[in-house]
Amino acid sequence: MGDDNKEQKFLRDTAVIGIGNILSKGIVFLLIPIHTAMLTPAEYGASELIYNFVNLCLLIFSCSIADAGVRFALDASFSKAAVFSITIFLPVISSLFLVMAASVTGSFLEVAYLDYILLLYMLFALRESITQFFRGIGQLKTFSWLNILFAVSLLICNVIFLMCLDLKVRGYVYSFVTASIGVIAIGFYKLSKMYGLRFPDKKLMGQMLQYGIPLSFNAISAWVTSVSGRYFLAYFCSVAASGIYSAAYKFMMIIVVLVDVFQKSWQISAVQSYMDSDRNTFFSAVYKKFVLMAAFFSFVLLLILVPLAPFALSKTFSEAIQYIPFMVVLGFLVTLPSFWGVIYLVVKDTRGVFLSTVIGAAVSLVMFIVLIPAYEIGGCIMASCLGYLSIIAYRIIDCRKYLKVDNFAGETIILLVLLIVVACLINYNIYFAALLNVIIIIMFVKKYRYVFISK
Repeated sequence: MGDDNKEQKFLRDTAVIGIGNILSKGIVFLLIPIHTAMLTPAEYGASELIYNFVNLCLLIFSCSIADAGVRFALDASFSKAAVFSITIFLPVISSLFLVMAASVTGSFLEVAYLDYILLLYMLFALRESITQFFRGIGQLKTFSWLNILFAVSLLICNVIFLMCLDLKVRGYVYSFVTASIGVIAIGFYKLSKMYGLRFPDKKLMGQMLQYGIPLSFNAISAWVTSVSGRYFLAYFCSVAASGIYSAAYKFMMIIVVLVDVFQKSWQISAVQSYMDSDRNTFFSAVYKKFVLMAAFFSFVLLLILVPLAPFALSKTFSEAIQYIPFMVVLGFLVTLPSFWGVIYLVVKDTRGVFLSTVIGAAVSLVMFIVLIPAYEIGGCIMASCLGYLSIIAYRIIDCRKYLKVDNFAGETIILLVLLIVVACLINYNIYFAALLNVIIIIMFVKKYRYVFISK
C-alpha cells in the first residue's frame, strides 16, 4: 500500500473516531459548570478522588484486557469470538474477586464509599472491554456512537441527580452507574449476537494476559504520573486544593481528547503498515504531523481558554483559572509519548511501555514530594511535566531498535519553550501574551502549512 493510500486510510479512521470522541468529550466538558456549581471544592475533590481510585483499581485488576482485546482482534490469526469471550470473562472474574476481597478486609479496614467503588469498577471494566472490542473488529462507527451515547446519558443523569435532586457526591456516582449500564446493555447485545459466548480458550487467555499485564503496570505508572498528584495535594494541602487542581485539569483534557483520537486510529494504521518497506518514511511523516497538530491546538487553547474559563467555572473555583495555561503545556507533553507507545504495542513489546512509564512515575513521585509542599498546585503541575519529559526521552531513544523515525527534536523543543513563555506571560499580562500568541500562530501556519496540504 502506498504512502498516500495509507495516510488516507489513517485520516478516515481518525475522522470517524474523532467525531465520536470530540462530540462525547465535548458533552462531558459541559459537566464542568454543573459540577462546580452544585458541588463545593471539597465535594468535587472527593468525587474526583472516588472516580480516579476506581480507575486505579481498573488498572490493577483488569490486566488491561480491553487493550489486549483490541490488539488480538486486529490480528487475523486469532478467533474474534474467542477474544470477545475472554474480554467479557476476565472483567467479571476480577469484579467477583474484588467483592470477596472487600468482604474479607471490610471488617478491619474501613474504606470510604467502598460500595460505590466496587460497583463502578465492575461497570467501568465491562464498558471499556465492550466498547474497545468494537474498535478492534473495525466497527469504528459503533465505537464512536457508544461513546456519544455514554456522554449524553452522563449529562442527562447529572442534570437529574445533581441539579434536580441535589444528591451531591451520590448523584455524581449514580450518573456514572446509570450511563454505564445503558452502554453495556446495548454493546453486549450486539456483540453476543455476532459472536456468542463460549468458555475461554486457556492458551489464548494466557497470551492476552501476557500482553496485557505489562500494560497494566504501565497504566499504573501512568496513573502515578498523571493522577496521584491529587492525592499528594490532598495530603500536603487540602481536599479543596485537590478539587481546584481537578477543575483546572479538565481543561487540559481537551488536548488529551485530540490525542486519544489520534492514538486509537494510529494503532490500527501502525499495525497494518509496520511490515511495509517504507515504514520509516510513513512513521516519520505521521509523527511530524502529530507534533505540529498538538502544538497548534495548544497555542490556540492558550489563546481562548483563559477568557472562556470563567463561564465554565463557578466563582468558588476561580482560583483554577491561573493554572489553566500551565495545564495546556502539560497537555502538550502528555501527547508526545503516545506516538511512541503505539510502536511498542505494534511489536508487542509491552515491557518497553512499562519501563518507560515506570521511569516517568518515579520522577513524578520524587518531584511531587519535593515541589508540592513548596509550590502546592503549581508544584504538582511542574512535577507532572518532568515525569512526562522523562518518558518522552526514554521512548525516543529505545524505539530506535525498531524504527528509524525522525524525532523532530529541535523544533519540538522550540515549540515547547514558546508554549511555556506564553503560559507564563498570561498570568502577568494577558493582552501582551495574546498578541505574542497570535504572532506565533500566524508564523506557525505560514511555516508548516505545507505539511498538511496535499501535494
